[in-house]
Amino acid sequence: MKALVKDKPEKGLTYKNIPTPQVSDTDVLLKVKAAAICGTDTNAYAWNDWAKNTYKNLPFVLGHECAGEVVEIGAHVNRISVGDRVAAETHVPCGDCYHCFNGMQHICPSMKVLGAHMDGCFAEYVVIPEVCARKLPDTISYEEGSLLEPMGVAMRPVWEGNVPGETVLVIGCGPIGQLAISLAKAMGCHHLFACDVNEYRLNLAKEAGADVIINPTKQNPIEVVADMTDGLGIGVSIELSGSDQGIKTAFEILRKGGNVFISGQPKGPVELDLGRDVLTKEARVRGFHGREMYQTWELAESFVTTKKIDLLRVVTHRFGMDNCDEAFRIVKEGDGLKVLFLPEGVE
Repeated sequence: MKALVKDKPEKGLTYKNIPTPQVSDTDVLLKVKAAAICGTDTNAYAWNDWAKNTYKNLPFVLGHECAGEVVEIGAHVNRISVGDRVAAETHVPCGDCYHCFNGMQHICPSMKVLGAHMDGCFAEYVVIPEVCARKLPDTISYEEGSLLEPMGVAMRPVWEGNVPGETVLVIGCGPIGQLAISLAKAMGCHHLFACDVNEYRLNLAKEAGADVIINPTKQNPIEVVADMTDGLGIGVSIELSGSDQGIKTAFEILRKGGNVFISGQPKGPVELDLGRDVLTKEARVRGFHGREMYQTWELAESFVTTKKIDLLRVVTHRFGMDNCDEAFRIVKEGDGLKVLFLPEGVE
């Protein structure tokens, strides 16, 4: 099969023929119909310091956000059948630890990650464990299915933020930020602010439902929010940029008794004034690491099947895998949102 392989400790991927993967007794083999580029994939492509410390098993096939058709199943697979349309869960839990037994498979200490610890989905075929195969409703397309995983990252802080009637700030208006904005609007938040340094993404955030867009290189977010909330501040800060300043702003802009939800992954330690921004505010702080298995999938699917949000609005580009350099350039330079690989070709 054709695949995009990280086979050298340097920038780029190699588009090459490799053997089609074989299923074990508990695996399913997917013919990949759509796969999406994630920010972590761009780190591996660039081979930056984060990637060097994360990916230890070169060569491997990159990619973890995908949907496809099941073409083969292992001997002990019972829930999934050949011909099923499925989306892939990125986290591969061990199934035999405290966290797995207590509904926290997504933070299993022995967890493996598709496209990192095992070959991923930037290929014509990918093997995933049956436990990570989520059947798609007939009303959800393969392209939408490939986006349910990143949508779940946006879903958790918005859902757990209890946003109906609240003043909400989304920091970071990339693909996940755009989905968070759409979800917050669909859930009935009172007033929605969006913050980013990229004007293109801010304009898309406005189209997605943000009431106020803020570019911190041109405006002071704290002053803008204070002016529009009579000095009260934000009730729910959702940080998705991973930048040091974005995280600090999420706390500084918060009203007393507010919530800070962080899904953006910082590159290193972040200095905070805990006394001022957490203790005296009695702030509630929560970090998120991907989706819950399987509650988040149920929620995300329900918002797509009932047309509460248009999931495909975040897709700006589609490529064949042979054009991966241009696909990754668009993601890196912020010239688009979600970029999809379609292994069977782009019409």
